[in-house]
Amino acid sequence: MEKNLEIEISKTNRGKEQIILNRKYKFNLSSKRKDNSKKYKCTEYKTLNQCPSFIILNNENQILEYDDSHNHLENKFGAAKSIVKNKIKDEISKSSIPFNINIKRTYDEISQGMGLICPGYNSIKSQVTRSRRKQLPPDITTFDEIPNESKYYKTKRDENFMIFKNNFNCFSISIPSRQTTYEILFEEIKNNSSKYNSIEITPKIFHCDFEKAVSNAAQKVFINVNIKYCIWHLKEH
Repeated sequence: MEKNLEIEISKTNRGKEQIILNRKYKFNLSSKRKDNSKKYKCTEYKTLNQCPSFIILNNENQILEYDDSHNHLENKFGAAKSIVKNKIKDEISKSSIPFNINIKRTYDEISQGMGLICPGYNSIKSQVTRSRRKQLPPDITTFDEIPNESKYYKTKRDENFMIFKNNFNCFSISIPSRQTTYEILFEEIKNNSSKYNSIEITPKIFHCDFEKAVSNAAQKVFINVNIKYCIWHLKEH
């Protein structure tokens, strides 16, 4: 058996056990034995390679047997990608508030210890984001689901969260997404509101995402408006 074997425990995208060997090869759990040992098969066994290599660990994750008859090239990049994804998912699962985990910042911290072979952030972003969403409570779909009392109605500064229902919907195909485009859009909304509903729109607060063209246009069209940015978009990026 090859010397200096180093294993790292990981998981597949479906949450099943996976072993990374020397950051070169990946093995998925194949079977559990009566003596509590586990057999893992090389992930290439289901491909055209039909790799026969396997590894057996005891219940303390010590190597009992390793068949190193790989019939394919090592995959350091694929192994590194699995390690990084699993570490980020582990940080998310340990957090009492998964939404507070900044995925990009966590990736930056982990990638520093991965050396030269490390997957790009965009290659793992969607999968770890889905993992975080699974740990969040389901989205509320109707106002009847909102409780009358909740500790989450207050911010850390003891201020109320604003929960409101849109009183009208406005859709616009805004191409290109430039400040001048949004200025025209907001002016049209103001003019039509006054013309057809006799309502003068003078908002005190304008809530938007982090698109600078939108906030700049709002400040120009709605004088003295206070811009509030969306925390959800901040956490997603």
